[in-house]
Amino acid sequence: MIISNRVGGGCFWLRISTLATLLILLTTSSTLASADDLDGSVLMQAMADELNRNMTSLQIEHQLKPYYISYRATDEEVVFVKAEFGGLVSNQRHRNRDLYVDLRVGDYSLDNSNFICQTSGSSYIESDRTNLPLEDNYDAIRNSIWLVTDGTYKKALETFSRKKAVIENQPRKDEVPDFSRPAVCREVEQPETIDIDQASWVEKIVQLSGIFKKFPKIYESNVTLRTNTNNQYFLDTEGNRNRRADIKTCTEIFAKARSEDGDPIEDYISFCNSGPDDLSDIAIMTKAIEAMAETLSLQTTLEKEEGYSGPVLLTGQAAAELFFQVLGKGSSDPRKPLFENEVLAKTAKSDLGDLVGRIGRKVMPDFLSAYDDPNLTEWGKTSLFGHFSIDDQGVQAQRVELIKDGKMTGLLMGRSPTKKFADTNGHGRFRNETYGFRVYGMPGVLVIESKESNTMDELKSRLINICKDYGNSYGLIITRLAATRPRDAAERYMQYYASATGAGKPILSSPSVAYKVDVETGKVELIRGLDFSSITLRILRDIVAVNQDKYVYNFMYRDDNGNEYPMSVMAPSVLIEEVDMATTETKTTKAPVLRHPYFK
Repeated sequence: MIISNRVGGGCFWLRISTLATLLILLTTSSTLASADDLDGSVLMQAMADELNRNMTSLQIEHQLKPYYISYRATDEEVVFVKAEFGGLVSNQRHRNRDLYVDLRVGDYSLDNSNFICQTSGSSYIESDRTNLPLEDNYDAIRNSIWLVTDGTYKKALETFSRKKAVIENQPRKDEVPDFSRPAVCREVEQPETIDIDQASWVEKIVQLSGIFKKFPKIYESNVTLRTNTNNQYFLDTEGNRNRRADIKTCTEIFAKARSEDGDPIEDYISFCNSGPDDLSDIAIMTKAIEAMAETLSLQTTLEKEEGYSGPVLLTGQAAAELFFQVLGKGSSDPRKPLFENEVLAKTAKSDLGDLVGRIGRKVMPDFLSAYDDPNLTEWGKTSLFGHFSIDDQGVQAQRVELIKDGKMTGLLMGRSPTKKFADTNGHGRFRNETYGFRVYGMPGVLVIESKESNTMDELKSRLINICKDYGNSYGLIITRLAATRPRDAAERYMQYYASATGAGKPILSSPSVAYKVDVETGKVELIRGLDFSSITLRILRDIVAVNQDKYVYNFMYRDDNGNEYPMSVMAPSVLIEEVDMATTETKTTKAPVLRHPYFK
């Protein structure tokens, strides 16, 4: 059967076999959605009814019908508190409802996904996502779903047409299907609600922000608290219907100072947890903020180091960030999209997926292995911030073995197959980008395991011994690497393009807190001004020893488009045999004309 399709003024011919057409029709008729399993939810009922109507009736004359539609609604309640220098800046409590539509034309082997082009979005009422009414008004909800589905359908037709045209001119090397079909997930979790004493926590956040009054060298600082529930309702034409319920709490502290030679210096720490009552202890946070402020103040008095080459010991947060930034991000986004032209390909920079092509190859020492399991909720007595039971494509999250005895064995998969992995493992995470949204395979709870272990004293002793072999007078200990903190859109833009090169962003972020250890005396001294030089993926293979304990690192990862992902990493401290470091290049700034009004 031959169907003539005219979209956006262009024309393409698509051949569909009679058997394929019959299968699509049978699939559609056998997977009509129902909301019966979700406590009579008005939201789910409206989604189900509109989904059924669109699958049976949505079609422009002489155009393709959708073969797949999913609706993912997120019902989020947020408490946000911000304070600066002992003063309350923001105290909010609000609720959001959003709907995300994944609508596909074509079939599982070739559809409108995994393709980046500049569609004429202004011609659509809405597409891909929309806000939903907060009230359970059935008619109002269906009206919103109808409008966004209509826009998404028109956009899908245009995208598919343009993708077909590109493929005809640039044949694909590997004809991997565009979409996989996992087992149906009908898990229903009880909705979460926020139940905290907001007034009490406003006082605590203000109190914490006031700690910086004792540190005159810090000219900018803030403390924020964000607690939010996110109840995700998912429904699609394959029979998936589920509800995921999350509650996350994160207290974040940011401070900025200026060195005596004019360099900007900043630091950031966070306390992130899961659970309705899992707010960090005020005494613990007070101690951490005071230590952070003292360290930052001391750094302003130090001169920059003049480069270094030799062994480096990464402890605690620094080690966890190393594994997340190199391994976690490296095994993410395994399916790269097809681009309509080279200009789009060059502008769509990504720091994900660097390890995707290394399946079956050694990427770490034999004594190290790693897996990611979003189903883990606790490690010891610590709740895990990165936990999720169902991913953003309505798929049950699974444990994935990434590294076995040093060799790369797996990737973090959504529903976009690759040449070596045809099925999802429930790691699909929504990512809003300049040209629309995609779903990437990304980590949730990353665990690093080792067959060998050492005490911290043994690691430091080995660090010094390697330094002696190298002829170095000192070795380096890094305790914290720069993490992604909240930034507004303009700041994200400047940060991204200031640090990006033709090959993308650096693999590893800069050290925030580092020390040098004298080889002869063992004296430990705070330093500043060193950055990683020419770091490659081989840094994981250069690990020569780890300690016996794992550091539990809960944090919020933020990408350059402003998307946020709760993450957890359990990792030991690591000794790396050789790392090259260079003096940090920074743009000096002038001190304010007047002194800080508080520190007269």
